[in-house]
Amino acid sequence: MVQQFLGRAAKEPGLAFVNTFWRANVPQLYVDLDRDKAKALGVPIDQLYGTLAATAGTYYVNDFNKYGRAWQVLMSAEPEYRKRPTRSARSTCAPRRAR
Repeated sequence: MVQQFLGRAAKEPGLAFVNTFWRANVPQLYVDLDRDKAKALGVPIDQLYGTLAATAGTYYVNDFNKYGRAWQVLMSAEPEYRKRPTRSARSTCAPRRAR
């Protein structure tokens, strides 16, 4: 169904290079985020999602130049934490305070 949609979208004159990262054979995880609790703890929602992205997969941090090349800095959790979502689900987050 996705391929059919992409095929039709690619034929539209106003659209170019239509693509998707969604794959049916890739496991998906539903996360129910308690926004009220995060707000009460002073934890920004975007930081929670960034942490979740780094824990469940790989998160882009930045680029730097060294030895005449550009290097990407990527962050991810150890493999044993990425393989089993229940290990990440037990994690708790505390707000970081500026010093």
